[in-house]
Amino acid sequence: MLKVWSLLVALVVCGNARLSHFALIYNGQCVQNSQTQSQCQGKANSQTIAAYIDPNEGVQFQDTQQEEGPYSSLTVTILGQQSGYVAHGDIQFGYDPNQQVQSTLTFVYDQNDVTEISDPNSNRFISAGFFNITGGTGAYAKAVGLISLNTNGQYNSQNQQSDWYAFLEASIGTPQ
Repeated sequence: MLKVWSLLVALVVCGNARLSHFALIYNGQCVQNSQTQSQCQGKANSQTIAAYIDPNEGVQFQDTQQEEGPYSSLTVTILGQQSGYVAHGDIQFGYDPNQQVQSTLTFVYDQNDVTEISDPNSNRFISAGFFNITGGTGAYAKAVGLISLNTNGQYNSQNQQSDWYAFLEASIGTPQ
């Protein structure tokens, strides 16, 4: 992670980078494809995100308005190994069945980058982690940076699926 931040700082200091920062909320599902592989996919429309602070309720964070049109899709593939797991994923922006995808981001992580908690009294789970951006296309060609991904869901053991809700925040530097 230090390498990523060092590269971002170098790009900024040299003035040769376009910095981007965004947050999106995705809804989707996770499916266990085999004993050693699962995949999570979610969709996010263009959205307005709001935080409401209340002294009794704390902070309520939600997307207050979603607009129709091109959307973003998030795919995460998790591969189990003897010593844990490795994972990779991509984010596509402006996805429209009638058009070619113009911009993507790719990322990688492993079990050391994520904290996961399962509720012992139910089938609910939450996880949070930081992932290294490994590249991209279009607006994010040669991108470097970090993605923070916080998820929660509920396992369904009958069909090896779970509902999946993901909050993604990205800090990106793109060479110009």
